[in-house]
Amino acid sequence: MPPAPPLLFNLSLYRFSVAHGGLQCSACHGSTHAEFPNSHANDNVRNIGLQGHAGVMSECTALRSLMRKYCSVPMSLADATLVRLSELHHDCRVFTLDGDFPIYRRHAKQAIPVLMPEA
Repeated sequence: MPPAPPLLFNLSLYRFSVAHGGLQCSACHGSTHAEFPNSHANDNVRNIGLQGHAGVMSECTALRSLMRKYCSVPMSLADATLVRLSELHHDCRVFTLDGDFPIYRRHAKQAIPVLMPEA
């Protein structure tokens, strides 16, 4: 967690922003100095994988919606990301050890093809 802003100033800066149970916004949306799309191809891999383009991360709403839907499981940010990736990449299979994963659905109704060891 970044240091809190000085109490003398009532600042609300991106670098101090948190959401989703204390997760820093920069964890998903990049650092305060990140610029997207980036001229270095490897720096765009995450954003292309999650949303299909190299622009600024805009999938926050989709991930939050999934985590809200499955809050009783509960669904982690990692699980929500895998579900979202399976929605964007239809021919994928998700490798997981998470026994809750067969509960999740992509596009609200479709079972997600998983590859997991037998219990």
